[in-house]
Amino acid sequence: MKRVFVIRLGLSVVALLLSGLLAACTAAPAPAAGLPGPKGEQGPQGPSGEAGPQGPVGPKGDTGPTGATGAAGPQGPVGPKGDTGLTGATGAAGPQGPVGPKGDTGLTGATGLQGPQGDRGAQGPQGPKGDTGPTGATGAAGPQGAAGPKGADGVSGWLRPEKSFTAPSGRITQDQVECPSGTRVLGGGFALSDTANIWVKSSTSNVPGYAWVVKVDNESGADTTVVVNAICAKVE
Repeated sequence: MKRVFVIRLGLSVVALLLSGLLAACTAAPAPAAGLPGPKGEQGPQGPSGEAGPQGPVGPKGDTGPTGATGAAGPQGPVGPKGDTGLTGATGAAGPQGPVGPKGDTGLTGATGLQGPQGDRGAQGPQGPKGDTGPTGATGAAGPQGAAGPKGADGVSGWLRPEKSFTAPSGRITQDQVECPSGTRVLGGGFALSDTANIWVKSSTSNVPGYAWVVKVDNESGADTTVVVNAICAKVE
């Protein structure tokens, strides 16, 4: 019974499919598409979309016109003291002020000139003994006394040797003149051929005491001649 029912159901499905296929083949063709109709009215604006990312900064625009001056702001705090300015020109003298109060008594002034001598007064009592007066003039020379004993040997054999040397320009130069053997230097000196811008640094005896030394600084721009002399003698 089950098998007979399945076969009948299958035949019914096949018949139904064939019937639908036949109807499709015999149906009238679809009509052709018509021309587009007129444009309809614009619909209402839709809601705003989300903001997109910020674009890059554009180039700097031209400077706009100067705006109106704004109202003055509140006064700021006092700034630090500036440097002292230059002294201005002296102004004209003002009118003389009133006389001030009397000042303190000043210092005693210098003593004035002596006035004329007054009349002689009466003689007073004798005063105390005065100080010893100055020494009087030297009296006349007395007679010559007897000859004294022979004194010790002194200086003898005076000599005055000298020597010249050239002092180059721009240099400090020194030289000396020596006393003969057996004598000692007692003094000395020098002479210059030119004295402009020539400085004598020293003129003295040497340490042993047998020569006179002169040191010269020549800043004259030319060589000059220096003469050194000594005073020598035999000292017993």
